[in-house]
Amino acid sequence: MTTDKLKVGDCLEPLVLQVTPEFNNQILESIGCRNLARYREVVHPSILVGMSNLTRSPSYHLDEGVDAMHTHDEIEFLRWVYVGETLTTNWVVEEIYHRRNKNWNDIIYQVMSIVVLNANNQEVIRRRMTYVYLRKDL
Repeated sequence: MTTDKLKVGDCLEPLVLQVTPEFNNQILESIGCRNLARYREVVHPSILVGMSNLTRSPSYHLDEGVDAMHTHDEIEFLRWVYVGETLTTNWVVEEIYHRRNKNWNDIIYQVMSIVVLNANNQEVIRRRMTYVYLRKDL
């Protein structure tokens, strides 16, 4: 099933990721982090945000002719994550609503509840993300 057709309560496949020193350093360099000493042991928050995006789920998929836009985000950082930790990101559809207009067949608003857990099953991020899916008449 494609992501835009999920129903309330449906889950995407979790992402399990270990933040290695190499991965952490690559991200720090790519964002031009000026405080490298601080983030040698602590994972930069941008990694947590990027890796909890809906598109990171291994089961994320859209049909041809469907576009997705990330429209809203609420993120709560609950605890530090340290380099070497393994994280699991879980996505659950919380809410869905539809709108129509003259140019697009169906506009689907999908609100996802996202939780990132560490290896001790402690929440490190709680996130509520809204995506809009557009199906254009071809």
